[in-house]
Amino acid sequence: MKPISFDEFIKQNIDNDSLRFTLITQFEEMVKVGHIGTCELRTLARQYIDNLGVSGVGVVGVMKEIAFECYKYFAKRYLNLRSL
Repeated sequence: MKPISFDEFIKQNIDNDSLRFTLITQFEEMVKVGHIGTCELRTLARQYIDNLGVSGVGVVGVMKEIAFECYKYFAKRYLNLRSL
């Protein structure tokens, strides 16, 4: 099976504001403390890495990209509300 793109993975797996907020909160905790154990953010990152079917992809980097997608979603929504 062909791996899905990162954008498609995000659309399929992160579909509500509550989850986006949770993922951002977990990312911020990881940044603050320097590590984080099993959590939804890490689980999603591992799912995406498994989807790629390659080795050597760092889970922390994928976690960061997932969190940034959540930040971008809220930023775009805020800007749209402000009609900027």
